[in-house]
Amino acid sequence: MKTICALILILVIQPGYGQTDSVSTCNVFILRATGFTASARQFKIFVDGNLACKIQNNKYVVLELPPGKHSFAMQLDGKQLKQKTERREILTQEGKNYYLSSLLEMGAFSNRIRLDELSEESGHFRLKKLGKASCTR
Repeated sequence: MKTICALILILVIQPGYGQTDSVSTCNVFILRATGFTASARQFKIFVDGNLACKIQNNKYVVLELPPGKHSFAMQLDGKQLKQKTERREILTQEGKNYYLSSLLEMGAFSNRIRLDELSEESGHFRLKKLGKASCTR
């Protein structure tokens, strides 16, 4: 009887032995250096339509995401993504870094924030000039 219990215990424990629950991810760096314009305001970052973070001027955030297609947007006001807010879609791959830089375009009747994708070299260079933001909602 002890032998049967020991064998059952080994069979139950064995499949999980030595396995790790590592999830493959990628990093998306979002940079904000918009100069003096709207520098006192936090911009809202949306990932896949959901509010992910607020970011101050001259800061960056790192978002760890699963690989795949993701939609990014940034706006000045609101906790909900507005229909007219410009979106940037990126197909991400496991283990890679992606860099998005914000650009604030001021208009007579409205303001718009555009996210431009940067090369890894350019993104890393710009990152050095910014501080890391604590991601708040």
